[in-house]
Amino acid sequence: MPWRHLRAVSTIGVIHSKADEGEGSKRMSVPPSQRPAAAPAGSVRRLGRCELRELIGRSQRTMAWRVPAPRVDQELVLVLPRNALTREEDLKKWESIVRRASRLGHPLLAQPVELGAHDRFPYIAYAIDGTPLSARLASGAITPRDGATAMAQVARVLSIAHEAGIVHGDLQPYLVFLTP
Repeated sequence: MPWRHLRAVSTIGVIHSKADEGEGSKRMSVPPSQRPAAAPAGSVRRLGRCELRELIGRSQRTMAWRVPAPRVDQELVLVLPRNALTREEDLKKWESIVRRASRLGHPLLAQPVELGAHDRFPYIAYAIDGTPLSARLASGAITPRDGATAMAQVARVLSIAHEAGIVHGDLQPYLVFLTP
């Protein structure tokens, strides 16, 4: 299916202010001993009221899931850190940065429909009708020209974020959606 637009999502715990960079800055993370246990085989994974239906992708720091949203009769993309944020200051910092990023308002940047946290896991939900770049790359269904166009759009969105003092520290192909 041809696509015309790209939607990049901002991820939790990895967007940080340029002011946070430099010596002595701390990233929000939790030791492996404080990570959530894997769900037993055959069980439904949940985060609060959200059923984590399909893992879209994960990196060392973040993960994205498809979740049903019965209230709006649509699937959402839920992005959250792989580790709980145990310190209150990390949760507040995350919320502040994500709220700033969500106000950028660029047509190529997905707008969140919900921000929240459950059991020290902050999340951001997006209503995106599209295919992750990672899936298009894996299937070989993207031409070099389309790939170059997508990367130019990603660079534009990152430039806008950087101009606003926001740095994305974990941009992954599963966080970039190609929309029809």
